[in-house]
Amino acid sequence: MAYLPTENAEHHPAYEAVDFALAYFIWAHSLREWLIVDGGVEKAELDAFLAKFPCWFVCRDIANRTRHLDLKRSPTDKDWEISRSYVPFSEQLSEHGEYEWLVHHNDDRFMLAELVSKVQTMWQAGLDHFHFDPEPARGKV
Repeated sequence: MAYLPTENAEHHPAYEAVDFALAYFIWAHSLREWLIVDGGVEKAELDAFLAKFPCWFVCRDIANRTRHLDLKRSPTDKDWEISRSYVPFSEQLSEHGEYEWLVHHNDDRFMLAELVSKVQTMWQAGLDHFHFDPEPARGKV
């Protein structure tokens, strides 16, 4: 599981990064429901499209367990974990330095930041595929 700093944790960049990622996966998973209910996309068609992306199953399991803790509806891996890994010389490369967050899902390991990026790319492809243009909606909010 994720081990976060205990001293001033709410202000630590690592804490904020993991919190952002978990919230992002919940949002990204919820987008599926919104497209089915409000966007007029057929559930079977959307699910077939998403199944082409391995990151979808990771996103789904993270979102569901973050919300519900106990997964009952056929998760791919209900026991996924987030850990951090030491990165030598990272202080010289970045001000946030020293480690990276990893998601362990089934027998795979993903860098958390790359997984967020893959899910974003998946949804951009999905919105393009189903001909959704988010720009007109921005002025209506």
